Amino acid sequence: MAETGKTAQNGLLMLLMCAVLFWGAYQALFVPAGEFPPAGMVWLDLGLDAGVTLALVALLGMGAAGKAGPLKSALTVLAPLAIIAGLVQIGVRFTSDHAWWTGHYLPPVF
Repeated sequence: MAETGKTAQNGLLMLLMCAVLFWGAYQALFVPAGEFPPAGMVWLDLGLDAGVTLALVALLGMGAAGKAGPLKSALTVLAPLAIIAGLVQIGVRFTSDHAWWTGHYLPPVF
């Protein structure tokens, strides 16, 4: 059965959220930090990481990926991995003072 427009839209939104969380976790773990951002940006970035992760959990819990199909199959695998990536992004901030301010696990390389 073909997916409705709203269901396909939710699935694509979830796929985009997965990509954002994967990219953020990659950067948090493997890219050295640069300058320290202002305190407001630290909280904004932390809030966005938490918000996207929680939104993905909510959409996954509601079954927003739709009926059986290739998109739902992909999201069945990718969404839990993306949630873990979001938790990694949040967790990196609690590993050191430097990581709290930059959101990156690796210190700056000068």
